[in-house]
Amino acid sequence: YRRQRQMCIRDRRRVHGILMSLFGKLKLIDLYKKVPHDLTEGTYGGAILSISCTVIMIMLFISSLSEYMSSVPMSQMLIDDSSSEIKLQVVFDIQFMKVPCSLIFVDSQDILGFTAENVEENISKRKIIQGIIQPGERGKEASYSYDEIKRQINDKEGCQVAGTLHVHRVPGNIHFSIHNEKLTEIVQKLNSEGIYLNYAHKILHFSFGTHEHKALDIQRKFPEILLYPLEGTSMSEEINLSLAYQYYLNVVRAKVMLRGEPIEAYQYTISKSFGITRELPALFFKYEISPLYVRYELKEKSIWHFLVNICAIIGGVYTAFSILDAVIYTSVSRIFKHRIGKLSQTQHLN
Repeated sequence: YRRQRQMCIRDRRRVHGILMSLFGKLKLIDLYKKVPHDLTEGTYGGAILSISCTVIMIMLFISSLSEYMSSVPMSQMLIDDSSSEIKLQVVFDIQFMKVPCSLIFVDSQDILGFTAENVEENISKRKIIQGIIQPGERGKEASYSYDEIKRQINDKEGCQVAGTLHVHRVPGNIHFSIHNEKLTEIVQKLNSEGIYLNYAHKILHFSFGTHEHKALDIQRKFPEILLYPLEGTSMSEEINLSLAYQYYLNVVRAKVMLRGEPIEAYQYTISKSFGITRELPALFFKYEISPLYVRYELKEKSIWHFLVNICAIIGGVYTAFSILDAVIYTSVSRIFKHRIGKLSQTQHLN
């Protein structure tokens, strides 16, 4: 029994020796070797660099945190397979400063052959006298006498036309002009007297779709979406001839994801022109619907991306300042030693 016990103790000691040898060799691969505290020395330059390093780390951390907390807007262009039979709402509010309400009719037509003349449903007209909208006073469209029309033009009576239309999702146009045989004769007679209608105007609002209740949220999250590029646009040419003003609109449907809820909106780009016409003066909005649509959404950043940035900030800044500190310390030490060497040589010669 005693012999077995001694052998067991000997084996334990041998295993313990092997383990201690392994643990001793394990220190050789330590990447974070420690220097005894007594062998380190603090310097004023190192303190200044440490404070600067800490401040820069904090600033970069705050910037990275702010970037992580904010969402990144993403967009993707896809083929629009929605039906052309679905009607699209058009909302407008336009001021005509030199044409009375009795000489403004709202019409629409498209390439499918659909035509609507003198649309009155959901359309309102208000009289403008000397640039001031008359509250509660609607334009009288039944005043078709030559003397009444001439008086309205001489009094510089204008008209504000606002309302909504529903059009097919195909190329077409909305125009404001005259579509009445009696009025056409009156206007032609006025032209013969050197009095021409001028459809100079200011667009207060012009939009497609039914996204008005979410417009502010959409533009705040996605400022690149052009919902109202015509808002505030005006065209006025002081030419005593019949003019046709034209806007060309390229309409693109946008599917916007806000808080997980899809919202359908329409953005558009514009180009405009005007020209002298032998026909009656008019204002045209010619639009084309794009066969593509754009999907917008806010993408949240990954927590792992944020952690990688933080590690890169800490490691990069610390390493850069460590190198800078070593360069400064080595340079100062060499200069100091060089001066001491010169001083010793001078004393020895003396």
